[in-house]
Amino acid sequence: MTSNATCPRCKTEVILTAVENPRNNKWTIVPLDSGTYKPGDFTVDFENYHPTVDIMGEDAGDYPIATYVPAEGTHRTHSPSHYLALDHDG
Repeated sequence: MTSNATCPRCKTEVILTAVENPRNNKWTIVPLDSGTYKPGDFTVDFENYHPTVDIMGEDAGDYPIATYVPAEGTHRTHSPSHYLALDHDG
């Protein structure tokens, strides 16, 4: 799977990553962009990939592993509302 994508709403380049959900121990896809405008909360390991599931729990492929590191990362979450077609504040 490719980890590069373009947000369908704002056309920003994003990286699709695998993040483990601690509530259910499943790995899901999270879109990240660079922490240019505000500090990032994730680091991305492009050497290691993990299988993910989509919102319905179906296999969604392997993506690079992102690790949550508050205010120390190089990437931040890209607004999920873009993917859900909801309005947001920047």
